[in-house]
Amino acid sequence: MSTITGRSSSGEPSLDARTCAAVGAECRRVREARGLTVQAVSETLLLSTKQVRAIEAMDLSAFHNERFYLAALRKYATFAGVDAA
Repeated sequence: MSTITGRSSSGEPSLDARTCAAVGAECRRVREARGLTVQAVSETLLLSTKQVRAIEAMDLSAFHNERFYLAALRKYATFAGVDAA
């Protein structure tokens, strides 16, 4: 099972907020260390700048639902080389 998600009683993914926040913060740290802007990451990952910022701050409001947030988080983590297993 993924450390980012668990399963609710309905079988839907449920976020582990602490892990998601840590992964998002690490993505931001890597982005800044590489000298990349939010705009550059958003263009590379085909996400909006609002979504990139939201991942870094663990703000789900930029996404339709948790599933979209998790997909984007995994995409960003892979790009940044952060283990999001």
